Amino acid sequence: MVSAHLASEEQRMKWKDLHTADPASLDVAPGEERRQRDYLLKIDHLAPYEVYLALKGRFGESNSDYCDDTKTQWEYFLQSADAYIEIYDWKLSTTSIGVYCKHGKTCDAEKIAHSVVSLLEEEAKKYASIVKSRTKAPEGLVIENPFFLYYETANSILELIHDIEEGSVCVRKDKSPSFLDNFPLFLKRADLARSALLMFLSSAEGFVNLLYELYLKKDLREKRIYDRLSREQMDLKIRLAPIYCECFRGEPIDTENEAFKRFHTLVNLRNDFVHANVTQPMMSAVLHEDGKQFIVGSKATTSIGVSVSFSDLEAQDVEVAKEIVDDLVQLVLRAMSPRFRREFESVMKEEHIAVEIGDGQMFLA
Repeated sequence: MVSAHLASEEQRMKWKDLHTADPASLDVAPGEERRQRDYLLKIDHLAPYEVYLALKGRFGESNSDYCDDTKTQWEYFLQSADAYIEIYDWKLSTTSIGVYCKHGKTCDAEKIAHSVVSLLEEEAKKYASIVKSRTKAPEGLVIENPFFLYYETANSILELIHDIEEGSVCVRKDKSPSFLDNFPLFLKRADLARSALLMFLSSAEGFVNLLYELYLKKDLREKRIYDRLSREQMDLKIRLAPIYCECFRGEPIDTENEAFKRFHTLVNLRNDFVHANVTQPMMSAVLHEDGKQFIVGSKATTSIGVSVSFSDLEAQDVEVAKEIVDDLVQLVLRAMSPRFRREFESVMKEEHIAVEIGDGQMFLA
């Protein structure tokens, strides 16, 4: 907690203890652009916008011209009796506080940084209603890309399975590979395979949902339609996409294509897995012969090469699922008009997608 870094209330920093300072007053060594900080604190529980409004209300416009379009938009350079303090946004998502003890001064840089946070927390409360009002009608959005998130997670799990099978994941203290040392982990590869397969399937759903979110026609952006689409089966959402979304050429997606058929089969299998249905492959026959008992498992298979038994999934099943998802993505992309396809391909593998909002529609920023 922040309070653990602070002294008594009487000793806490107050706004009157802070003043704007000239960034050039920060002493630097010859040949260095900036001096090494004595302490750096990242704030992620306050939005940079809240921090900016709080500082702007106290000190006016930002007084430092240090900026980087890809990382920092604004910076306030302040000082107390013992330290220089820089406060700036970082990649639009967090705020950083850097503290530099003044030459000839002894300061507790960490304590100063946490004191500033306490001041910002209190000051930000004054602007809560403004922030709430502005976020209800934003100029744009930053959308977390579900396709990227699930696909990359599945890829990472699949790589881990291969590492385990190849013995490159080591648990010995001397770091040398050993099958026996890895055996407990080796047994868990089926658990990882199940997770990876479901993640790849979720990535396909995220891909389709992202298309609808970005390109749903303006006249269809209403709650009832969103609710209906959220309940549709995956294969139907894909088939309806050219009708509902403006990014397609207007022609139906070829549902006779082998990529679509294989994906449809995989989705049906996924539904059994996700809903934990008790399916035929989960039932093994018990037979008696000559006073002995025998168990005969199901021989059921799928036409796509993925095991129908959730308990028997292996890395090769995950590889097939990944291939099917990749083929389905390419099938949908080919059905899009060239301009929208280029636009979407440029962002579909980004973790976050920035969009602008205008006239009731979204536009990629």
